[in-house]
Amino acid sequence: MSLAMLRKRTAIALSLFLLIQLLWRAPVVLAQPLATEPFKTFTDVCLQRKSLPAVTRQTIVALLQKAQTSSCLQANQTLSRLTSLELNDRHLVDLSPLRSLTRLTVLRLDQNQIIDLSPLSALTNLTQLYLNENRVADLRPLRSLSNLTALFLIRNRVTDLEPLQSLTDLTDLFLISNRIDDLSPLRSLTSLTTLLLSDNRISNLSALESLRYLIVLGLRRNRISDLSPLSTLTRLIELNLGENEITNLEALRSLTHLTKLVLSDNQIDDLKPLRSLQRLITLNLRRNDIVDLQPLSSLTSLSELNLNGNRLADLSPLRSLTNLTDLNLSVNQIAEVSALRSLTKLTNLALNRNQITDLSPLQALAKLQKLALADNAMVKPVCPLASESICHF
Repeated sequence: MSLAMLRKRTAIALSLFLLIQLLWRAPVVLAQPLATEPFKTFTDVCLQRKSLPAVTRQTIVALLQKAQTSSCLQANQTLSRLTSLELNDRHLVDLSPLRSLTRLTVLRLDQNQIIDLSPLSALTNLTQLYLNENRVADLRPLRSLSNLTALFLIRNRVTDLEPLQSLTDLTDLFLISNRIDDLSPLRSLTSLTTLLLSDNRISNLSALESLRYLIVLGLRRNRISDLSPLSTLTRLIELNLGENEITNLEALRSLTHLTKLVLSDNQIDDLKPLRSLQRLITLNLRRNDIVDLQPLSSLTSLSELNLNGNRLADLSPLRSLTNLTDLNLSVNQIAEVSALRSLTKLTNLALNRNQITDLSPLQALAKLQKLALADNAMVKPVCPLASESICHF
């Protein structure tokens, strides 16, 4: 046999030997868990914690503390049976150690540093999820949580609500202080009874027309001027529209079940549409352009009325509001207060920064606990009440 032939056979034999060794070892290599492979139980992730990132270890430690044990196995037995879990204010970032806790129905994760919700997608038994004060922007992992009835996302970074449109069992949705401008994905959430959207970037309310079961609606500090879509929401009891761009209240005429209405910091001058809201107990009209209070004279259930910062001079329409306990009339153009004589249930009355000279009509208000009178036209301020400590000049 030639030397060349011998070398060729040797090379082939060596290649076959290496191939056999590779195939022999292959199952062992493939059996090693990948770093990105989800752990099946809390025990698995807990036992590997030394090799995991610090943010993952932080969550594992929090769960061990919750289970009141340092044993991964015992913690898993405890945690896997839980239906409710609270991990508020734990500086959590990584939720992957929660992935196997599939019996959870209530999960509280407020005041953490959470961005990624994908580990929660497996927790399909959740009915209540609290994520207030985190850094959440992407809601897509929540699509699978079809049993959710209450979702809390106050003070996050949410812009797109599309992932929520399939969560049709939702009754309570809290989205205060986010970056939302489009409400159209909410059209399908017809079971909603409470919807809080204050401090966002909303101008168009048309998507809310179909939410006929709403009882509480919060829209403070947005960019709203047209209220017409709200006219169908006749079950509303509480409505907050403060700090918007509203001038016309006509759409509110049909909301006769309202007991609390906030319209502060708008450009309202006509209150006539409010005449029909006979059940109102609390009405806030602070900082508007109101001159005429006559439309309020029929709202005899009112207990709290804030008219601070308007252009009021004539208080006579208030004579009939004898159930008032709190009345704020500061920063107006009021000179004469005799109309207040009949409001004998008042406990708090603010009249700062007006043009009042005569306080004698207020002597009848025996239940007053605080009377604010700073910056008026009185030459020598004298408290009209028996207890002078009540008066604040």
